[in-house]
This record gives sequence, C-alpha cells and structure tokens, in this order.
Amino acid sequence: MTTMTRFRDDPETLSTRWITLGQACKLLGVNESTLRRWARSQ
Repeated sequence: MTTMTRFRDDPETLSTRWITLGQACKLLGVNESTLRRWARSQ
C-alpha cells in the first residue's frame, strides 16, 4: 500500500499522466470539438 501511495504522489508521475479526451472535456466543461479547436490554436 505504501508503494502505491508513493507512486501516486510522485511529482514526475503526476506531470506525465495522460487523461482521455472525454475526461478532459468533463473536467473543463466543454465539448470535444471546442477542446480540439483550442489544441489546434496553440
């Protein structure tokens, strides 16, 4: 259990973790097309 906690709290792991497009949309409260448009504008 301790190893798992360390893994989840590791800053390097947190900075490289990926989420799905759907999860990102839910988190931001936007539609997939909006998120894609934002990504292309960068």
